[in-house]
Amino acid sequence: MPGESLTSDVELLRMLPPRDAQSFRKLYDRHVQAVYLYALSIVRSHADAEDVCQEVWVVLWTKRSRVVLLGQSVLPWLLVTARFKALKRSESLRRHDHLPLRPDLMLASQANDPEVSVEYSELGEHLRSIVSSMSQIDKEIYELCVQQGKSYESAARALGSSSGAVRNRLSRVRKRLRSGVVEMGETQ
Repeated sequence: MPGESLTSDVELLRMLPPRDAQSFRKLYDRHVQAVYLYALSIVRSHADAEDVCQEVWVVLWTKRSRVVLLGQSVLPWLLVTARFKALKRSESLRRHDHLPLRPDLMLASQANDPEVSVEYSELGEHLRSIVSSMSQIDKEIYELCVQQGKSYESAARALGSSSGAVRNRLSRVRKRLRSGVVEMGETQ
């Protein structure tokens, strides 16, 4: 449409509060690629970048009357929001990559297989015995970061430590657990 690109982001943003879907669509078309590529540079997964991108546009829509621009473009606001959402998603995924194996989390197709159930049970028992042999601080770090999914910073505050110390200790805890799983596999 003629004049479509001449409408500034500021003007389009002002049109959003009365729920002007066409203005929203113009902003979306203008900036979606930049937001998506920026999110992708952080999360490194197309599916996660799409999710982050979608979250950013939902936030813009829900906060449309309160968005404050520093200039004539909404893009910096969108990129800051994308960065926050992408980092939050990355941290969440990183924490969930290290969840312990539990029989109640088995795939439905495996739940009826007695052999798999026994293996999960034995593995869980072995991991619990490794954790119980750790120092008290390592047990607490394991509980906070692995079991509860807390961030390094959150665990550090709870323990009165630094996030770097928590990160280093948790790395050693995970290494110890991996070694224990490997040893268990070698003995079977």
